Amino acid sequence: MQILEEFIKTHKFYEKKYKNQTIFKSMKLTTNSSGETEPVFYVGVPGLMVALSFAVVVVATVYLLSIPFKWYIWLPYVIATIFGFRIALKLDKVKQIRYMIYYLLDNSKKLLEKADSEKDKEKKREMIEKAAEWLEKAQEWVYEPAVEAQLELIRKS
Repeated sequence: MQILEEFIKTHKFYEKKYKNQTIFKSMKLTTNSSGETEPVFYVGVPGLMVALSFAVVVVATVYLLSIPFKWYIWLPYVIATIFGFRIALKLDKVKQIRYMIYYLLDNSKKLLEKADSEKDKEKKREMIEKAAEWLEKAQEWVYEPAVEAQLELIRKS
């Protein structure tokens, strides 16, 4: 099975930017009822950006409590805090989705590389089908022309 150069470049881009997710991991490996290990992605849960914005809000609130109350200071602060948390949640969600895409691309690339060296045709076919399944899941979340081209190549073979 041929792996397209543009697919490899896309994989390297995602690997470089999103591989290291050490704190607030959004993925957990679980065992399903048939005994297979499969990933579960938690997309949309609070992560690092929410934690950082919460720390900033706590510091700013402590400062605002130390000065005399003025409604024209507190009202914009509360409004900005609400929008700030919404933006932080969206940024966390973007990072979680991109990490999920990296994970799916990485697994499909590894399966395609294993399928190249596999001698048994049935196992090779299973690996290629599983790689196509991973790529289809990735394609549901983001549009990447390289992933689409690799999927087309898999379907043709």
